[in-house]
Amino acid sequence: MDTRFSRRQLLRHGVEGAAVLSGLSFLAACGTSSTASVSANATITPGTLNLVFWGATLRDQLTRKTIGLFDTAHSGVTINSSFTDFTSYWPKLNTQIAGGNEPDIIQMDMRYIKQFVTNGLLADLKPFVNTPIDLSDFDKNLLDGTRVNGELYGVPAGGNYQTDIYDTTLIQKAGVGPVPTKMTWEQFATYCEQLHTALGTYYGTQDMSHIMTAFEVFVREHNGLELYTSDGKLGFDRSVVVEWFTYWQGMRQSGGCVPPDVEKAFDGTAGPQASSLINGKAVFAHSLSNLFDAYQGATKNALAMTPLPTYSGASAAATPGMYLKASMLWSVGAKSKFQFDSASFIGFTINDPTAVTTLGVERGIPGSAKAQALLKPNLTPTQQAQVTYINLVASNGLATPKKVLDPSGAGAVETALINAAFAVAFGQKTPDTGADQFMSDAQTALSQA
Repeated sequence: MDTRFSRRQLLRHGVEGAAVLSGLSFLAACGTSSTASVSANATITPGTLNLVFWGATLRDQLTRKTIGLFDTAHSGVTINSSFTDFTSYWPKLNTQIAGGNEPDIIQMDMRYIKQFVTNGLLADLKPFVNTPIDLSDFDKNLLDGTRVNGELYGVPAGGNYQTDIYDTTLIQKAGVGPVPTKMTWEQFATYCEQLHTALGTYYGTQDMSHIMTAFEVFVREHNGLELYTSDGKLGFDRSVVVEWFTYWQGMRQSGGCVPPDVEKAFDGTAGPQASSLINGKAVFAHSLSNLFDAYQGATKNALAMTPLPTYSGASAAATPGMYLKASMLWSVGAKSKFQFDSASFIGFTINDPTAVTTLGVERGIPGSAKAQALLKPNLTPTQQAQVTYINLVASNGLATPKKVLDPSGAGAVETALINAAFAVAFGQKTPDTGADQFMSDAQTALSQA
């Protein structure tokens, strides 16, 4: 969807203050990019910039309001924005770049940033730090965890944790007892089967076998493995994939998770509103904590969050798989003619009080201490639940830092997982042959990146 936001439209739509945060101590505890020369006295250059992002309707609304605020404060500047779902975003962005239409401001994901940097597509933001991107009170751990080769190519829009969102109304109706704070994968499977038995037409959970964030947590729970090695290879072996696919095969057979046709139809690309959870097919859905608002806004049933299950197999160790993740980053296109303007917008989103309160925590917990303090008094119940969950994960030792940045080719590895997982789900492959397909495709993707 394309949006053009003028000063007149801003006045007509009005600006809604958003809300957000408290208890944020968890945040404390082969090409080259080209960047235009920036002087200390650099100023905004009038012009039209293009911004692209993925997300749901709520994110679009909040982003457009923020763009309107920025345009109003910077005479002569117009930002055109377009958004789509996550899966469609990357092919669309690649097509734009290949056609010579690289956007000025790019919402970037940690899974792809190294590849974009390697291909010389993102500007080094170092010349813009301090002015116009003030990072003086930004969480150092969150920021440093996003650097590529020690340099800054994106500023985190927020931080979040992996989570499983569930429908508390259906849990109460099923009468199987409250969701435990900690469950092993085996206990989760039993619980989901009990939900299906009690509720009949509902399945316990969506099928997560194709979801890379869930699989990554599972991998990291195996004696502290990482998804990738420091030299850009897979950090796990075939047996982990077989175990993962076998687990979800059992879930399908027991009714613990939705059938593949339901998973394909509801949990593909359309976001929370079209998910199997929101549409009365499943009780649980895998997500990231910053999306809780979007899920809750799409249903009248009360939702809640719980950490992902823990591993209890033969190779288990006391190593949590979850980690604090930059929900997404703001990056600047290397070929943009408006790099200072683009950097000014990034600085605006993380430091301007009206922008901070408008964006809230929809993209995750802000990294700026001032932003956190500003949002703290105005938490809505769902935003408070998000903060409570994040502090629960941090304070209960349920997460460990990610040690290895995703290499170039990580996006193609994610596609390989999706393809192999659905092949197994639809009976075209066994867990063993599906694992063979995934390992082969993933290794090829990394070798060709």
